[in-house]
Amino acid sequence: MKSLISELKLTLRSHEQLNQKLWNGDKMKPDVYLALDRIAKEWAKFSKIPNKVIKDVIITGGNANYNYTDLSDIDLHLVIDFKKTGAEPSLIRDYVNSKKNLWNEQHDIMIKGHEVEIYVENLSEKHY
Repeated sequence: MKSLISELKLTLRSHEQLNQKLWNGDKMKPDVYLALDRIAKEWAKFSKIPNKVIKDVIITGGNANYNYTDLSDIDLHLVIDFKKTGAEPSLIRDYVNSKKNLWNEQHDIMIKGHEVEIYVENLSEKHY
C-alpha cells in the first residue's frame, strides 16, 4: 500500500516546465522529434497503414504536459481517417489494436529513459 501511495503522490505532482529530457523550454528537442517520427513511420509500415490515411501524429500524457514523472511513458498517437481505409470502422479498430499490441510486445522502445507506446485514434472520434 505504501508503494501505491508513493506512486500516486508522484503522479499528482505538477511541474512548472515540461520534462526537460524531452523538451527545450516548450519546444520538443530535435532528436526526440526525429526519433518519434521514425517510430511512427516504422509502425505504419509494420501495420501496412497507407500514408494517405494518416492525418496526424501527436503525443499525449504526462510527457506532453506538466504532470510527468520519471515513470511516465510517451504516448505516441497516430490519427487515422478510418473512412479512407474503405473498411468498416470496427474492423479497422480491431486490426490496428492487434497490430499495436503485437508491436508493443515485440519492441521495447525507450527515448531518454521513457518507454514509447503506440496508440491509434480515429480522426472522427474525439480524444480526451
